[in-house]
Amino acid sequence: MKKVKISNKHLIRAARKIEKMGRKRKELLCDDIYKDQPNLLGSVLVLGTMGEDMNDVDILLHILMTLYLTLKEAKLSIPKISEQTQAQELKKLTESVKFQEGMGDSMSVESVKQYISSHKQSMLLGYVVSKMNDSGFQYKSHENSKYLMMVGINLVNCISSEIERA
Repeated sequence: MKKVKISNKHLIRAARKIEKMGRKRKELLCDDIYKDQPNLLGSVLVLGTMGEDMNDVDILLHILMTLYLTLKEAKLSIPKISEQTQAQELKKLTESVKFQEGMGDSMSVESVKQYISSHKQSMLLGYVVSKMNDSGFQYKSHENSKYLMMVGINLVNCISSEIERA
């Protein structure tokens, strides 16, 4: 089976398109995402009902829109990601995070770097982690803030798993 990897060129094109979009076009894009990937959209939007700041939810929504357009730029079509796939990927992510518990800061940073570099879609994951770090997600201190990072990373993991199955 041919290994599919999304290129940096696809991601850059998608990010530029998002930056040029007005509010109405972004709403229409979210409608498209709802039709194609309702569970991914739901995993982001539910954070607002969990008490997350809507600005943080908007950042994850921006990330999802960029990932979605990146797939379109790469001319990749993936099936609807099920809640089961989301749960499986979240379980894998949680196990990886548990593995890092108790590590010192430098070991933890190195472990995250290894996780990103060994990821099947490392460029997409790097983009998502960078966006979340730039937004300060890792410094949020309230109990539910960990879900921001987990949802962002899980978006990529779910997309990656479906690309691999295709």
